[in-house]
Amino acid sequence: MIEHIAIIPDGNRRYAKEHGVPTLEGHQRGAEVMH
Repeated sequence: MIEHIAIIPDGNRRYAKEHGVPTLEGHQRGAEVMH
């Protein structure tokens, strides 16, 4: 039985660069998706 699971957010900076937004906004959008 699985006792723990980890989620590693990846790609926030890449997302920001590809969408022409500041890095911080990429991280904020990534956090919104996780909630």
